[in-house]
Amino acid sequence: MDLIVRANQKQIEEERKMCDALREIFADELKRIAVEDAQKMAEEMAGKMAEDMAGKMAEDMAEKMAKEMAEEMAKKTAEKTTAQLKKEVTAQVTEEVTAQVTEKISAKCIEQGERRAKQIFKLFAIGTPIEIIAEKCGVSTNKVQQILE
Repeated sequence: MDLIVRANQKQIEEERKMCDALREIFADELKRIAVEDAQKMAEEMAGKMAEDMAGKMAEDMAEKMAKEMAEEMAKKTAEKTTAQLKKEVTAQVTEEVTAQVTEKISAKCIEQGERRAKQIFKLFAIGTPIEIIAEKCGVSTNKVQQILE
């Protein structure tokens, strides 16, 4: 093998010189291609990174906006619901209180009317004139006559 290498030494040396010469001739072209490839890779990586970052930023912004919108909607819904409930409860309480007050006033009026009617009948039964009955009971003579009919 050593013999073959020595015999072809001259040819190997010539090929080496040719390779070196080709490298020198194409050095600028190879360098330009390497730079272009590096730039292309850098641009692709930058583009990909920018896309990824933009996508992430868009996701984050969308999530934040959705959260803010949901909170705002919940707040408005709570305010509307509270206002509606307050209105309904106020109406219901007012209705119930009015009914209770009316019932109590009616009961007192009836009770007072019954007492007055008893008093009128008692005074009439003992022969008190209608004018005096009206004066003692604080009603008109016409009212006394209506009650006694």
